[in-house]
Amino acid sequence: MNSASRRERLLAGLLGGLTAALVALTVGLVLVILARGLPQVGALLNQGGLGAAALGTIGLTLITALVAAPFGVATAIALSELGPTGRLARGLRFGLGTLAGVPGVVWGLFGLVVFVQGLALGPSLLAAGLTLGVFTLPSLTLACEQALRAVPEEEREAAFALGATRWEVITRNVLPRAAPGILSGVALGLSRAAGETAPLLLTGAVYSISGPVFGLSAPFMALPHHVYTLVTQHPDPAVGEPLAFAAAALLLLLSLLIGGLAAGLRARLRLGEGL
Repeated sequence: MNSASRRERLLAGLLGGLTAALVALTVGLVLVILARGLPQVGALLNQGGLGAAALGTIGLTLITALVAAPFGVATAIALSELGPTGRLARGLRFGLGTLAGVPGVVWGLFGLVVFVQGLALGPSLLAAGLTLGVFTLPSLTLACEQALRAVPEEEREAAFALGATRWEVITRNVLPRAAPGILSGVALGLSRAAGETAPLLLTGAVYSISGPVFGLSAPFMALPHHVYTLVTQHPDPAVGEPLAFAAAALLLLLSLLIGGLAAGLRARLRLGEGL
């Protein structure tokens, strides 16, 4: 007993230390980027293009949400509630997991071939948004499926026992209970997509534009691409690096906003469900 108790205390201490280190690393990263970036936002505004980059990032995020969220949730419902079981289900999950791990640059090539060239959308905001939507879909589907599978099976059985149909069980029992987890998966997917650079390089992102700052069928600016360009191609690194931190700080604030909105919605859903 004493030996087991010591091992448990050691394991608890190790996990606590790792958790504290992870939290400290995350907080430190956020503070460093904000501390170095926010004071330079004025300089980035004076340089021009910040509004177009922010608007392009918001547009990309909205298109990604419109593509990935409904299809991801629908696929997760089909896989968790309606789809096959056994080896076929495990194979589908393995395939989704594999696709979720494919590098962003590969998805960029996919977007270039399918959307930019195949569908003749050209280098445009729409092509990039569709690419990010497909890029986000596998990981978002897996996250939503985990949220659905976390709903106790007893709740489904009780609803069936009361005469509910399969559709009624899904819409009235499973989805409301899984909604907080689904929102978390959507928020994480959108935050990841908003920070991707590689797919944008191949689907229409530019450093500056001379025409309208926003158009679905035109090249666009985006904050992650702006950061990349300022760091790698600015003629004066001493000027480009602080401006890159400013753009990164704004991108970080956008990700925090997405996470904050999702957390608020989760809290309201849990309060409404009495969780």
